[in-house]
Amino acid sequence: MKRKITKNNHQYKVSLPIEIVRKLDWDHNTSIKFHEVETPFGRGMLITKDNVDTAIKLGMRKRWH
Repeated sequence: MKRKITKNNHQYKVSLPIEIVRKLDWDHNTSIKFHEVETPFGRGMLITKDNVDTAIKLGMRKRWH
């Protein structure tokens, strides 16, 4: 299954097939990590689910008066 890398103004993107995301039981709230690996095909990236317990994600913003 081939995928293309696309670019916008500030990042590169690769689309993941929905079948893979469903099979792994991931959704839009799943935190992931990227690991660089060496394979018989050359260097590559391994995507794994982040094992850190992220039950609640909080963001702090400075309030301007």
